[in-house]
Amino acid sequence: MASEVKIAGLAELNKMLQQLPANIERNILRGGLRAGQKVFQQLALANISPVMDDLRRSLKIKTSGKNGVASAVLTAGDRFAYYAHWVEYGTASYYQGSGSTVGAPYKIRARRKKALKMGERSFTAIIHPGVKPAPYMRPAADSGMEQALFAVRDYLKLRIEKEAMKVKKI
Repeated sequence: MASEVKIAGLAELNKMLQQLPANIERNILRGGLRAGQKVFQQLALANISPVMDDLRRSLKIKTSGKNGVASAVLTAGDRFAYYAHWVEYGTASYYQGSGSTVGAPYKIRARRKKALKMGERSFTAIIHPGVKPAPYMRPAADSGMEQALFAVRDYLKLRIEKEAMKVKKI
């Protein structure tokens, strides 16, 4: 079920932004988008297991503003949390490639005899069961849309009023 979002006052917002210098306008919009993404970031952090410190630290907000377009993106994963998408979507327990093992469980083989260790036991091969999905980004996006829009609105309102006061003093 898709929820409908209605935004009123966009024409008035655009009129106020047009009265400000272009770099101020761009910075205000980027800040507003960052405020909205912070809502999603906090919700995603709440969905990630506390023991996944690398994944929690990898959640970053990146903003940009070029050619009159401002954007903000929440990303997950870095060189330490390379597994971010595995947590979100899970992994298959059956080999999907080609050859005689298609449809069989993943078998991780050791390069040397009994080179794979788990605790005190050594193995020549381990069957990988796959990983169940533990989504953190999708639930954050689903549940935080209205809250994020309010955060953007509140940030824009404060910053535009502040910058408008500066322009009037000059």
